[in-house]
Formats: sequence, structure tokens, C-alpha cells
Amino acid sequence: MATHIELQEFLNQLSQLLNKAIFLLGGIGAALTFSIAYFSNLFAKKVQLNWQKLADQENEKVKGDINRNNSIIAALLGQHGQTNQKVLDKQIESIQKAWENVLKLRSSVPGVVALSYNIFSDDELENGILDEDRGRGILGDLVNDISIKEITELSAIQNEMRKLRPFLSHKLSLQLFVYGAVLGRLVFILSDSYKKGKVKVWRKDSGLKQLLQTVLNEKEIGHIYSLNIQGFDIVVDLLETKILNEMNFIISGQKNAEDALSLVDKWALSREGQVVLERAFYK
Repeated sequence: MATHIELQEFLNQLSQLLNKAIFLLGGIGAALTFSIAYFSNLFAKKVQLNWQKLADQENEKVKGDINRNNSIIAALLGQHGQTNQKVLDKQIESIQKAWENVLKLRSSVPGVVALSYNIFSDDELENGILDEDRGRGILGDLVNDISIKEITELSAIQNEMRKLRPFLSHKLSLQLFVYGAVLGRLVFILSDSYKKGKVKVWRKDSGLKQLLQTVLNEKEIGHIYSLNIQGFDIVVDLLETKILNEMNFIISGQKNAEDALSLVDKWALSREGQVVLERAFYK
């Protein structure tokens, strides 16, 4: 743009100079002046044409770089999409198996554990309500019957889910681990503390809280620990909701789309990508 303005100013000055020459020379130099003006105009037009030609060539070069840049990005996205469709199919299969194991884990928890944590307050559990006979037997007997085998069964199911880790996101794998560990911990705390003669409330167990803090935010933790009953269902349902949200995120393909965009970003930051982008946008 600056070169074009300077050229125009030069031509204007040249035209003014010729006009002065015509005035000074009068009729004597009219023929000479006319010739000079004629050839000067031809020279000016030729300079303008050459300048426009160079500008057009530069624009075509920039357009070519942009088109090549777009082609590379399209190729990257295409290759990434083909590969990730196969990965996504495997992920969906693995997610289905993982959810089946989640349901197995929940159903493997002894019913007395879920019942005790849901219908009794912390104070009632600590004050020995499990030992009271209200005409339907003593719940403590059922707690006493919980064996180490039932706890190890939870661990076995969790080991099956570990086999699926290569096809699950890191976040989902962590959520599944915490889910299984929390259920196992809930069963162990009630069973072990009752057999020792004093029921321990799960909210007072530091290990369980540390597990929950790895996947729940501060607000969620605060809500759980502010309640005095329905502890089991609230904790388990919240963890399952987190797991389902991450599963839906993967199945929807949104994660793969974000991965594809990340791949393009990495290419743009590479040496080749920088060269193409600089030629396309900064020349």
C-alpha cells in the first residue's frame, strides 16, 4: 500500500513538472514537451502494470499457502477421525462392561450396610441401635455375619475393571477406582467396628474422606458431610452420576473432537506449521 501511494505521488509530481515545462517553453518547445509527456505516461503505466503484477503474484502465493495449510489440517483431522472411530467403538464396548461392573459392585454390598447407613443417624449408630431387638431381629447379627469373603468379592470386581483402563479416560478410571474403594471401605468400617464393640460412623473415617476428595469438589463434600442420614445412597448416587457424566462425554465423541483440535494446535506449534502460518499471514 505504501509503495502504491509513493508511486502515485511521483506521477503527480512528474505531471506538474511537465505542465511547468509547457508554460516556460511555450510554442517553441511544444513538440518536445509533448513527446516527453507521451513517453513519460507510457513509462508510468508500465510501472503501474509491473507493480500490480508483483502484487497479484504475492497474493497468489499467500492464497496458495493458506490452501496448503487448510489441506494439511483437513488431512490431520481426517486421519485422526478414521483412527479414533475404531478407538471410540472399543471405548463404547469397554464403557458398557465398566457400567455392568459398577452395578455388580453396588449389588455386592451387603444389604444391612446400605440399610444401616440410610435409615439410622450417626448418633443412633454410635449409641448401639444395631443391637436393639424391635421384634424383627437384631441388625447387628447381620453385620456380624459379614465375612472377609464379601469384601474381597468387591475387590475382585474392581480388578476386572482395571483391565479396561487402556480404553477409558484417566478421569473415568479414577472415578471407577474411587467408587469401588468407597463401597469396600463402607462395608469394612461398619463390619470391623461393630465386631470390635463400637460402631464407627463412616463420616469420621479420614481415609474415606480422602478418597471422596479425589473426585468430588468442596461443595459436594460439604453437602454429604452436612447430612445425618441417607449417607449410603447419597454418596453412591453422586459417585455414579459423576461416572455416567464422564461415560456420556466419551460416548458422545466430544472427547475425540477435543483431541482432534489439540492435534491441530500441536501441528500449528510445530516447525512446519509455523513456516506455513508465517508465510500465509505475515508476508
